[in-house]
Formats: sequence, C-alpha cells, structure tokens
Amino acid sequence: MSTTTTTTAENAAQLRFPPNVQYNASRTYTVKFLSSCFAGAVAGVLGLQNWLGFALFVLATLLTSACLYVKCKARPAKYMAGGWWELVNPGQENIFSFVLVWTLFYGMFLGITPSLHLMLFFVVSVMTTGIVHVYD
Repeated sequence: MSTTTTTTAENAAQLRFPPNVQYNASRTYTVKFLSSCFAGAVAGVLGLQNWLGFALFVLATLLTSACLYVKCKARPAKYMAGGWWELVNPGQENIFSFVLVWTLFYGMFLGITPSLHLMLFFVVSVMTTGIVHVYD
C-alpha cells in the first residue's frame, strides 16, 4: 500500500510545471516578506513590546496564509511544492525582517524622549524663523 501512495505522490509531483512552481514560490515569498515588514511597522508604531509584538507577527502570518489559501482555491499542493506547510511557514528571513522593521519604527516613533522632541522643535523653529543666520 505504501508503494501506491509513493507512486501517487511522485505522479502528482511530476504534474507540476517547474517554471510555474518557481513563479508561485517567488510570489509567495514576496507576499510573506511584505506582510512581515508591514506587521513590523505596525508593531513599532503601536509601541508593542515583548510577546505582544511577536503575537502580531504570528497573527499577520496566519492572516497572510489564510489569504493565500483562499487564492490557491483551498488546494495549495496544486500550486506549490510544499503544500499547506509552505503557506504557513513564515521563513527565518521574514522573522528577521519583522524584527528589523519593528525596531526601526519603534525607534522612529517612540524611541525619542519628549525633551528631545521639544529641543528638536525649538531648533527647527529657530532655524526657520531667521533668527540664526548662516554666513559662508
């Protein structure tokens, strides 16, 4: 019976056209990458810390997987070599991208202390009002 299962799996693998599988894998990677970067930006702007940020990443990964599952018409094995696991697997590089964008946006929006905001506002307002003149 295992021979029949192996033969069926081999036949199904041979039915996939390699350029189409490669194209689908590339598109799936791009969608997952953009999703993880967007989730990192949202986590940073919202100021999420510790497990809440990673929970957002898991939620974004599952939502992206669900959208791709619908796009594959509930048969992901027909369109990619890994099947449903390929949809759910976030990939190591996407986790790193999420953390990178998360820390970038967290630092941009919440990492500056209020006193530094006030100082930057003062410097910009003084420079734009013409009180400080720069001579060559």
